[in-house]
This record gives sequence, structure tokens and C-alpha cells, in this order.
Amino acid sequence: MVKRNLSIFFVSMLVLLSLVFIVSCAVSEIKLDQVKEALVKGEPEVISVVTCKNVDSNHAPIDITDSFPAGTNSIYISVQFKNFTISDHLSVIWTYLDTKKELSAQSFTPSLDGSGYHSFNIKIASEFPIGKYSAELKFNGEVYKTLEFTVGQ
Repeated sequence: MVKRNLSIFFVSMLVLLSLVFIVSCAVSEIKLDQVKEALVKGEPEVISVVTCKNVDSNHAPIDITDSFPAGTNSIYISVQFKNFTISDHLSVIWTYLDTKKELSAQSFTPSLDGSGYHSFNIKIASEFPIGKYSAELKFNGEVYKTLEFTVGQ
């Protein structure tokens, strides 16, 4: 009887250990798949940044320029990005260089992981004064690029 109970005990332990091993391998495989996906996907990056007169419904640039005509009251920056996560962040500071006055600061953090475009837009009620401007784009807190553009020159 004792022999039989010991046999049942050892068989039960063997089955239990086998199940634990199978489950741990499955969990490891899932984590390995997540690591492989991240490696294939690549690091988050900014592909391009441009000033433009408008953007399409996906925020891609329309009429790329660094020289806007007198009478302009709206200017866009279109940023193409790749492999962004919800922890990535873009920000821009718009400055009127002739007076060194900061006009606006804007930021963007994606609500979903992915790739695509984002646009920043600055508008004023009448028109931008003629002169030189800059837009400093930061990617995850670091200056990525400073765009300079003119209005009416």
C-alpha cells in the first residue's frame, strides 16, 4: 500500500513538473516573440520634418516651403515618424527671430504605437509680421532640428 501511494505521488509530481515546464516554456516563448517583434520593428525615429502651407488628412505635408508670402496667417510643420510608442514625445517652440519672442509651444504624445505623420500648426488672427522665424523640434526632450523660415521676404 505504501509502495502504491509512493508511486502515485511520484507520478503526480512528474506530471506537475512537466506542466510547470511546459507553461514556463510557453511564457518564455511569448516574451521571446515580443523581443523579436521589437527588434524587427526598430527604434522610434523621426524620418522628416518640414514647414509647409497645409497638410492632408493624414498630416502629410502639402506645399513644402521655407518662404511664406506676406499675408500668411497659418503655418504648419509636418513630422514623419516611425515606430513611435506611447512613451515617445515631440514638442515644438515657434519663435519670431526679429524680436526673439517665443510665439507658441506645442507638444504631441501618440495615443497608440505606430508610424505616420503628425502636424503642428500656428495661426494668428490677422497675418504674421514680415520677417524671420524658427521652429525648434524636440524628440524625447532632445533638440532634433531647428527649422528656419521667412514670411514676406
